[in-house]
Amino acid sequence: MVEVHTACFFVDLFFDIQFSENFILRTGYGHYSAHLVDDGVDKLQIKAINYAKDYIPLITAYRMGNPGLWLYGGFRFDTYTIPEKNKRWNLQFGIEGADFLLSENIKLYGAVDFKFKSEASWGSTQSYQIGLKFFESFSNSLRFAYTYRTGLDDRGQFYKAHVKLSTLGLYFDF
Repeated sequence: MVEVHTACFFVDLFFDIQFSENFILRTGYGHYSAHLVDDGVDKLQIKAINYAKDYIPLITAYRMGNPGLWLYGGFRFDTYTIPEKNKRWNLQFGIEGADFLLSENIKLYGAVDFKFKSEASWGSTQSYQIGLKFFESFSNSLRFAYTYRTGLDDRGQFYKAHVKLSTLGLYFDF
């Protein structure tokens, strides 16, 4: 039996400004909403909260070397935020890349990401990922990856809880 505790969704309208082959700025506008669903209420015996964010990110990325490590970092300002109304800032930085060619259409890559959230007293979420990229063309690819995540839970209903979890994922980058 599968239990679903939360339903979370993002709607992001981002655009990149490329200053050079190695330097990119990403900004735009986004919305995030998280809801506790019936299984969560029944099984976890907790009260649902209203959790939503409207935000503007400003992230820079710089490519170092070839095949290329991307260093990135920046902030997100929440223009609307509940339940924590006056804690609007998020910081994020990381590194990804080191693509090692395994065959003509398959690369091995890694990534490390750190997020700090003012809504949780500047607590952090750390993610460590290793995976395979298939059929990469420009920034488009299909990825299969293992991620280890520790620190604050990314699910809005549990934003102050700490987790240690492992995931397998399939990602479509376009």
